[in-house]
Amino acid sequence: MAIKGIVFDNQTVTAKDHGRLFEKAFDDGVIAGCTLSIADNTLNIAAGYFICAGRLMKINSNEAIALSGSGYIRVKVVIDTAQTASTETFNQAVFVTENSDAIGNFPALVQNDVNGADTGTYEYAFCYLYYNEGWTVYRGIEKCLIHSDSIVINTQTTVSGWVANSSGAYYTAGYVYKKVVPVPGCTAAMTGDVIFNIASASTGYLAPTFDTGEDSITVYSKTNDTATIDRIEVHL
Repeated sequence: MAIKGIVFDNQTVTAKDHGRLFEKAFDDGVIAGCTLSIADNTLNIAAGYFICAGRLMKINSNEAIALSGSGYIRVKVVIDTAQTASTETFNQAVFVTENSDAIGNFPALVQNDVNGADTGTYEYAFCYLYYNEGWTVYRGIEKCLIHSDSIVINTQTTVSGWVANSSGAYYTAGYVYKKVVPVPGCTAAMTGDVIFNIASASTGYLAPTFDTGEDSITVYSKTNDTATIDRIEVHL
């Protein structure tokens, strides 16, 4: 028989079955807890729940990760379905750190279809850290959002060609330039975050908030200098 029941009486729900449903419904991200703190070159991730590749995971108690080097650190969750998973031992997901001299120079994440035919690896960037006389959180873990309610652009976006902004609250606050940035699918009802890279954000010229519109966002600045956006996320 071609049809196999999954969520039916006397049927078995496998990890892949469950993961396939969740990956189609939810973005990777935190559900509850998982707050980040840094002390003595150690990243502490508090107890909580998160989803990665549709797989629900729990941090039972504080996860302490040693930090070293300089520049940037990416802390990623690596799922490897070839590793051991039993009632006593779970090695199929671990935290891994990697260093880079620039936020854009990390290697591409490996994201195989671990809920389909692939038995392999899926990597998720849990957070990014930056060293400046001590480690700080550059980008924390994202909230788990329903797919249809969120739009995420992870590729870098160069912002140039600013135009004059001559009215409104941003103008009153000194942000006399603005730029419309395309974000397909965005609506005026959405909100979210725009993360500029360290060099751009450290100038202090860029507004910490932005406006949303149809298929775009509008960012504001006190100067018309070129800026770089590392990440855009908008959601309902």
